[in-house]
Amino acid sequence: MKNKVFLVILLIIAVLTISDCSKAGKTQISEDNEMETVIIDFSDCKYVYDLYRTVIEAMDFPEWCGENLSAIWDKLKWEKPKTVYFKGTEHLDKELQEEVLEIFEVFVRAEKEYGDIHPIID
Repeated sequence: MKNKVFLVILLIIAVLTISDCSKAGKTQISEDNEMETVIIDFSDCKYVYDLYRTVIEAMDFPEWCGENLSAIWDKLKWEKPKTVYFKGTEHLDKELQEEVLEIFEVFVRAEKEYGDIHPIID
C-alpha cells in the first residue's frame, strides 16, 4: 500500500513538472534551445550510496562531491540550464524511493530558487 502511495506522489510531481520523456541517452543538447538534458537512471541502485553516486555521475559533478542532500544542493547552485529526468525508480524498495523523492525535492527547490534546473520524474 505504501509503495502505491509513493508512486501516486511521484506521478503527481511528474504531472506538475510537465513531462516530455521521449529523449534517450544520458546527456544531450537540444537543438532548439541548446538546453542540456540529463537522464539520471536509478535502475541499478541497491543502496542509498548508489543513488547519490548515480546523481553525481549523471550530473558530472566532481568525484569528491559528497553523497548527501547538502552536497547536491551546493553543486546545483552553479549548474548551467538543463532538464533533468529521474528514471528507473519503480523497482526500488521503499527506503530508496523515499531517498529519491528527497533528492528530487532538492532539484525542485533549485528550480524554484535559481530557475536553471528543470527536474522531471519519468
